Amino acid sequence: MHLAAVTAIVTAVAGQAARSPERGVVSAPVESDAVLPEVIARLAGAGITVTELSLHLPSLDEVFFTLTGRPRAVGADDQERAV
Repeated sequence: MHLAAVTAIVTAVAGQAARSPERGVVSAPVESDAVLPEVIARLAGAGITVTELSLHLPSLDEVFFTLTGRPRAVGADDQERAV
């Protein structure tokens, strides 16, 4: 697998450190979807075939973690209540 090479390419294009939270998945925050063609071109140039590439909006938890550096604490107000 080319995980190290993919991580390096995504980091270079995104301008921020890419991470691999799940096996075989590389993730990095980006400013816009304009980085996608550049990532694909660099991966192709390195001989790496893209099997899946996607963008998603960050969840509230991801934003909180990014801003504070720690996961959100789950309190009594966060638990589902029986109706």
